Amino acid sequence: MQGNLAAKQGASIRALIRNSVLGKIYAAIAITVLASLMTMAAVVWLRFPSRAAVDDFALLRAIAVAIFAAGLMAVGVGFFLARGIQKRLLAITRVAQSLARGDLNARVKKSGDDEFGHLGLALNILGAGISERMATMSQERTQLKALFAGMVEGIVAIGDDDRILFANLAANRLLRTDVSQSLGKQITEVSGLGFLLPVVVQCRTEKKRKQTELTLGDGEILSVLDTHASPFKGEQTAGVVVVLHDVTELRRLERVRRDFVANVSHELKTPLTSIKGYVETLQSGAKLDPVVLDRFLDRIDVNASRLVELVQDILSLARTESHDVKIGRSAVDLTVVARQSAVHHEHALVRKNIKLCIDVAESVVVQGDREALRQVLDNLLTNAIKYTHDGGEVSLTLERTEQSAFLRLKDNGLGIPLEHQARVFERFYRVDKHRSREDGGTGLGLSIVKHLVHSMNGKVSVRSEPGCGSTFTVQMHLQS
Repeated sequence: MQGNLAAKQGASIRALIRNSVLGKIYAAIAITVLASLMTMAAVVWLRFPSRAAVDDFALLRAIAVAIFAAGLMAVGVGFFLARGIQKRLLAITRVAQSLARGDLNARVKKSGDDEFGHLGLALNILGAGISERMATMSQERTQLKALFAGMVEGIVAIGDDDRILFANLAANRLLRTDVSQSLGKQITEVSGLGFLLPVVVQCRTEKKRKQTELTLGDGEILSVLDTHASPFKGEQTAGVVVVLHDVTELRRLERVRRDFVANVSHELKTPLTSIKGYVETLQSGAKLDPVVLDRFLDRIDVNASRLVELVQDILSLARTESHDVKIGRSAVDLTVVARQSAVHHEHALVRKNIKLCIDVAESVVVQGDREALRQVLDNLLTNAIKYTHDGGEVSLTLERTEQSAFLRLKDNGLGIPLEHQARVFERFYRVDKHRSREDGGTGLGLSIVKHLVHSMNGKVSVRSEPGCGSTFTVQMHLQS
């Protein structure tokens, strides 16, 4: 029993000595004690080489001197040992404090293979790991910011307490408010975001993705947003992320497509129905009457011509919109084109006794396509003559500035109400549908004008007042 205890104590002592720092301390203590004893023995031996000559007082004095000398040696060894340990601890402490302040480049210099050396190595590995993780997180954060900033869709993250957690730049543009600068605020406190609250609450309550379409605008539709709300749950936060996609143009194109299908069906049906009715009447015996036959054939010819004109305009508009027709970018003298177009419409002007006033500069050379510009002027003049009363007046002016040419066609006809002016360039759109069909129009002329002018990098606009006439303005870039 006592042997096992002694063996365990010996093993503990050996394990303690193997620990570098503690071993050094114990070794220093042992050396100091041994040195003190040896110093005392040496002093006594040198002072009193013979036992016969020992004086008690002198012996005590010699022992005191020996103890004092041994104490000085112990203090020196202890100071040297403590000073070394203190320096190494201070170095490690400074590195730890630097890491805590965010200086991830701080490192402990290599200082041996003892416990302090192992601690410094572990601290260096920790600093390198933190630095690598921070660099990775920073890179990922930068990539996410770039990704969110470049997205067309708007993203808004809203916490369970209805506070805004995140918003990208696209959300600012779609919602027409500075959402990204309102982080931490309640959704109801930010102007223009209150309409998102119902879909957020519904998504949070049902805990599943919700999709809805929201319209922004007061009275007039400004934009349509396709909204997808999805719940999310993180380690520290939870809430709803809302993705916004602008479908305004898509909905507008869908409306235009529906209107186009309805209008073209109606435009084709009307003359076809008339032709079929006249043919059936003639087949039933009316062809035997020469007067009726001639009149019906004239009406059939008019409706057939209208169908041909309608199909030609549809094909022309389709080619222009699909870019099948290559619009050139050459120097064109718009003055010459304007005068030629006026000559081309002389017969229609004389038939309605309309006066055409032309005021154009000598030579205005623009960047464009001659045939496209001729078609633009023909459509505008045809439209002006059509909607001007007999005996009215149409003026054609051409001006130039430093960089642009302005072609203006003004009439004193019916005019266009303000609520219709924004849509007159749409396909088949008519202000007065009944009168337009009586005049033989297809409703595509102004739409062709808009697409041709835009394809030449120009602009077209209208200014009108009901009962006073309309002014169409075409702006083109001058040839440099």
